[in-house]
Amino acid sequence: MITRDDVLAAQQRIHGRRVRRTPGIAVDPGTSNLWLKCEFLQLAGVFKTRGAFNRILAGLETRTLDPARGIVTASGGNAGLANAYAAAQVGVPATVFVPETAPAVKVARLRKYGAAVQQVGREYAEAYAAAIEFSDHAGALFCHAYDQPEIAAGAGTIGEEILTDIPDVDTIVVAVGGGGLFAGIAAAAGGRARVVAVEPVLIPTLHAALQGRAARRHPRLWSRRRRPRRETHRQHRLQRRPAHRPRQRPRRRRRHHHRPLSPVAELPHGGRARRRRRVRRTHQRRLPARTR
Repeated sequence: MITRDDVLAAQQRIHGRRVRRTPGIAVDPGTSNLWLKCEFLQLAGVFKTRGAFNRILAGLETRTLDPARGIVTASGGNAGLANAYAAAQVGVPATVFVPETAPAVKVARLRKYGAAVQQVGREYAEAYAAAIEFSDHAGALFCHAYDQPEIAAGAGTIGEEILTDIPDVDTIVVAVGGGGLFAGIAAAAGGRARVVAVEPVLIPTLHAALQGRAARRHPRLWSRRRRPRRETHRQHRLQRRPAHRPRQRPRRRRRHHHRPLSPVAELPHGGRARRRRRVRRTHQRRLPARTR
């Protein structure tokens, strides 16, 4: 558990040339008491840069970070960007494990910052396990995306800036993902302001954890993807067919080919009947008069 002292130590460690003091702007100046903290203007474009710098610099102070071995992290994108940027600024190597589904734009930015990118698995959990194994074998300092005291304390410097720039603020609303940002700002506030955590309805992880229960999978979020209608119908047919019954090939619809018409039938409408009458009359002319 971190306290405000940890946040103040992080602020003293990273402020200056390490991170940017982002501004707070009023939504409607003069008529509204609602403010926005523009953390999207932070270096590397993410607030996680604060925690990454604090983790790396604290590791150098405590000698838990070997500058030759560097750091390693697992991320879907943002935490990797923050750690890669901070490591490049400090001058230590960085290895970032990302899933194979990570956006190509973020992977390119990671490599631009000089990080060694390893794409492992289809999900974050697989990349995380690979990063832990790499840290154990290579001796690199592992930097978590949110679940470390230094990471949370670095993110808590946002709360210190808010309470310094806007002293009369009474409520700070924080978006919750992993919980590192919320933990840091709550520690920085220290009873000076109310901190409200906001998370999606479909992923109420923090809400369930505070109630002492595990978060349930929401059916709308975890439902299986709908297969194409043709494949679903095919699977249904395979399940209905008995095991002893051999699979039958689907019947193909036969195409009816018209037979070629006879020369008589190809005549114009009524031509066949007129031809028959004409032949009969000619035959009658050749008969003797008495036989008529």
